[in-house]
Amino acid sequence: MEVRFQNEIIKQKKFEFDSMASPELRADFDQDMDVDFNDLILLARNLGKKANLFQALSLFDLNQDEIINEVDFVRFKDFFGFPKSPQP
Repeated sequence: MEVRFQNEIIKQKKFEFDSMASPELRADFDQDMDVDFNDLILLARNLGKKANLFQALSLFDLNQDEIINEVDFVRFKDFFGFPKSPQP
């Protein structure tokens, strides 16, 4: 970012950020940072729909076979419960 006054740079700052999401959040369909029953409901509502890779529905196609089916439910169980609760 640059701040200019009369076409001269008076302040310059570089910004960096890390945008890597946890792979376990692949099934966090409602983007609330956990994979729970709300995400399961969203997946269930889209069962049987075709999911072209360039459509928003492809979010629910966890195995990327272009259809939302039972295979995606099986994959979903691997993500369910993330983040795990800390053990006492």
